[in-house]
Amino acid sequence: LLRSSRVIDDLNHMASISPDNIGIAFICFSYKEREQQTAASVLCSLIHQLSSQLSTIPVLLESSYDKLSPLNKALISDEATAREVLLGILKAFKRVFFVFDALDEFDEEGQRQALIPIFHELGSSGASVFVTSRPYPLDIVHSFSATGGVVAITLAAQEEHLKIYI
Repeated sequence: LLRSSRVIDDLNHMASISPDNIGIAFICFSYKEREQQTAASVLCSLIHQLSSQLSTIPVLLESSYDKLSPLNKALISDEATAREVLLGILKAFKRVFFVFDALDEFDEEGQRQALIPIFHELGSSGASVFVTSRPYPLDIVHSFSATGGVVAITLAAQEEHLKIYI
């Protein structure tokens, strides 16, 4: 979380001094919240974060909202619709940055597998995607190592830091 927090702080600072329309959205995955965090809810959170940075509501978001049931206006539960809306919102920004922290803590039984291709799609759409994860979940390692344009940075505790801590 510390590294991601620094990235988010730096992005917010950059956006505050840039004349360009820059969107920033982030998700911090948590093992404790894996029941509540679904691919659709993650996408909806990203939609909410980006749309709140715009002065007007994108037409695609407004029309998707109008199609929702009157009993459940709070959440687009259809993952495909949420994906479509998110990709549409990207067009309202000159540049968009996504930060996903602790992807390895996201439920791997279907949810993570549904979300990883969307990360790739966001990157292919011109957004910058920053993902942190422990190095051992093989589905994550394989997914990102098979993709061009991915830079992997390995972080490890240094011996002198461990000595100070202990």
